[in-house]
Amino acid sequence: MFHFVSYVPIHGALWELDGLSNGPVNLGPCTDDDWLERVRPIIQARMARYASSEIRFNLMAIIRDRQEVYKEQIDAVDAKLASIDDTQELERLKMVEERELLEHQIEIEKEKLKRHKSENVLRKHNFIPLIYNFLRILAEKNQLAPLVSEAKLKRRKDAEKDSKKGSSELMDL
Repeated sequence: MFHFVSYVPIHGALWELDGLSNGPVNLGPCTDDDWLERVRPIIQARMARYASSEIRFNLMAIIRDRQEVYKEQIDAVDAKLASIDDTQELERLKMVEERELLEHQIEIEKEKLKRHKSENVLRKHNFIPLIYNFLRILAEKNQLAPLVSEAKLKRRKDAEKDSKKGSSELMDL
């Protein structure tokens, strides 16, 4: 069973949205700037309460699309650039540099999304038929048994090496 709890700042208050509660719970006043500081001890207390009986916790943050944020920042820089007169060349150069940096950040985000998309395709792909056929072909060519024997021998040697290493560490104590 999965149980999700969310904490969100809405209209000047910190709200707990718990799927097992009858409705939202107001945890007190907060602002968009301080809500993370206010929710941190609440999350820590919840995790501590269940730490001895439950070891699987996931903490996820839902944030705005970074590309959208950078585009808004570019719009703000463009507005500043439009208001700068010719006597403020140094300020104009700073704004142009900031704009280029933001455009670069957008490109980085686009690349991240492409990478995540391909990782998700691989994560969802069923590789069992490939592995099955690969092993079947190795077996047909009488190459599987020697590989398995070699892997067992390597595992045995690694275990002996670890055992000797552990013994020598104990002797050093």
